[in-house]
Amino acid sequence: LEKHAEYDYASGTGDLLDELEGEGAMNWEDVEQGAIGDCYFPAAVAATIFIDDENAIRDGLVRAVEDADGMPTHYVVRFYDAWGVPQDIEVDADLVRKNGKVTYGRSTDTRAGKEEWWFSLVEKAYAEWHGGYEKIGDGGWVGDVFQALTGSNATYRNIKYMSDKSIVDSITKNIERNRPVAAGTYGKDSDVDYEGTKIYAWHAYSILGAGTDEDGDYYVTLRNPWASVEPPDNGPDDGVF
Repeated sequence: LEKHAEYDYASGTGDLLDELEGEGAMNWEDVEQGAIGDCYFPAAVAATIFIDDENAIRDGLVRAVEDADGMPTHYVVRFYDAWGVPQDIEVDADLVRKNGKVTYGRSTDTRAGKEEWWFSLVEKAYAEWHGGYEKIGDGGWVGDVFQALTGSNATYRNIKYMSDKSIVDSITKNIERNRPVAAGTYGKDSDVDYEGTKIYAWHAYSILGAGTDEDGDYYVTLRNPWASVEPPDNGPDDGVF
């Protein structure tokens, strides 16, 4: 992260959640990767929030600690260790900025003069828990983040030798059981060529569903943690395709 070392932590105007439009909740669409190589982290967070129908994960994920006047002094983010034991990580709302804008993970609800902080603080706490942004910003495993968010062990499957039907069935069953699912692409040194597809090697994507289309073809719905950039002719450039 040496290219960002010149930028310091600084405060900004905002709040934990976006209250301007009455949203007031953590949503998977909020999650946007910043200028750090941790695509696995926002992909995992968005996938986890996506299946959190009953707010079991969101409730208590980020808690404000307030002073006597009811003003937040700092925040506590809850993760789980490898044994499922809750770990409270304290952070403040100062974020790394370039030209006043949040440099690392941010919310798509953020606008000039009014930032939404929840995802930035979850990422900041995860970095602090692991020894700094430089420790989490050079790739990692989606499953580790699933474990940290849910307290449950994650399972990794190589789909190379799975049939299309078994892939779709596995995704569908897990999402129906409120289990987050994500996918990682092959590396640039593999025999998979993503040239011109707007899908990227060594990248992680949230999985939002799978099924069969009207022609009987299988499909998987993915979300790019950049909250944009997707194959062409696929509707709004929101990263979902």
